[in-house]
Amino acid sequence: MLSLGHLRNKSLVLLLVALAVVALGVTSVSAQSFELRFGNRFLGTLVYEDDSGETRVAANLSNTPLSLFNGTFEAATRSIYATSGNSLGEYRSLGRSSRNTREIAVVFDRDTVVETRINPLSERTDLSNPINVTDSVIDPVSALGEILSASECPSDLRIYDGRRVILLSSLRSQRVDDILSCELRYSVIAGPGHLSPLYIREISLKLSYVISADTQLLSRMQMSAGLWSLNIIRQD
Repeated sequence: MLSLGHLRNKSLVLLLVALAVVALGVTSVSAQSFELRFGNRFLGTLVYEDDSGETRVAANLSNTPLSLFNGTFEAATRSIYATSGNSLGEYRSLGRSSRNTREIAVVFDRDTVVETRINPLSERTDLSNPINVTDSVIDPVSALGEILSASECPSDLRIYDGRRVILLSSLRSQRVDDILSCELRYSVIAGPGHLSPLYIREISLKLSYVISADTQLLSRMQMSAGLWSLNIIRQD
């Protein structure tokens, strides 16, 4: 039988994997591949594609501890048109596992949330009502797209995922030769924390970029919560 401690540890792994999927879900390059590792354990792969104005990410988790969190995750951003003819942004995500399925759709007018849909309805929070989102925000895919295309360490970002508002803040940076290291903090500032009943509200991130003459490429991301960390490693 699994102890509460084991379940908590595996829940932290799930949270780090889920955040990694969102964090690496955008790129200005047509396609990229990453590998997810928890210590020396291979967990799965991430493939990203930017095609014809729609940015997509697909993750396949096939080797999580005891297969508890095996499944798939898909997310995309694209431009849509309102009946008025205005161009809006739409974020969609769909996660499937043996434990649950959640589908989220958010429509943005620039940095303002105008509509949020979540299925099942039981997954909604107070922040799923756009009237309660008073900050200027962007969707997770677009936010982390800015991180991947950064020309230095990323600036602070406020992110809305349909259920909560997150502040991604830059803490410090260091460059040694052609490697730029950036430390960031991921903090839930409105709405529930991640993973009931843990309700985790803070994650530490360390980004490693390789710098050449005219490019800066994210080569590795480390995401940590407590004693646990997940490594996301570029494969191409």
